[in-house]
Amino acid sequence: RHFISSSFDRYMQYWDTETGQCVSTLTNRKVPYQCKFHPDADQQNVFIMASSDNRLWTWDLNTGQTVQEYNHHLQAVNSVLFTDDGRRFVSTS
Repeated sequence: RHFISSSFDRYMQYWDTETGQCVSTLTNRKVPYQCKFHPDADQQNVFIMASSDNRLWTWDLNTGQTVQEYNHHLQAVNSVLFTDDGRRFVSTS
């Protein structure tokens, strides 16, 4: 089991709950307000980050890189939620 934490220091940390160790640290130099893992068990390496720069970023933990950017908000994105079994998501700003 794993979880991801986000902080105002602009870093996200991916944690192993069994060992209590940080597995990796990620940043795109934006403040991450919220991170949500994809609900599909086969895509647990993918998460979306709601960000201070008015964008949502999709990350792949296997590469440690962003794979997609959504830039249609006018203000900072505060939250994101997957719907329809992971086929869509909604976000607020």
